[in-house]
Amino acid sequence: MSILLSDKAYELIKEKIKNYEGNNISVRKIAKEINIGYSPAREACNRLTQEGLMEIIPGMGYYIPKVKEKILDEIFEFRKVVEIYVFNNTFDLINQRHIDMLSKYIENQVNFLKKKDIKSSTYFFSSFTIILYLQIR
Repeated sequence: MSILLSDKAYELIKEKIKNYEGNNISVRKIAKEINIGYSPAREACNRLTQEGLMEIIPGMGYYIPKVKEKILDEIFEFRKVVEIYVFNNTFDLINQRHIDMLSKYIENQVNFLKKKDIKSSTYFFSSFTIILYLQIR
């Protein structure tokens, strides 16, 4: 099964726009950078706009916003759901060793959030939840 050019462009542009946060971007420029035609690149940009990862600015092109409060709120809402599930399934099995280990993960996560290092903070959130779940099962 072949991949549509617009899907390929979507994946490539989605990865590439991380370098453009807070800046405008031209569809033609990014299409040239990823060696894909204008139309598939434009379709991919429209899809990324619908997902809130890009914004259209009339007469200017596309704008790549910095991480927004709304996205952070969605991340924390997702986190609540995942953590509630994990804790509901593991709470009675937690011992002091688990609490000590999890405390270190929380401390690391807080430090990364203070530095506004979302990627590392997300890594520690994932590790925190997965380690808890796997250690107790």
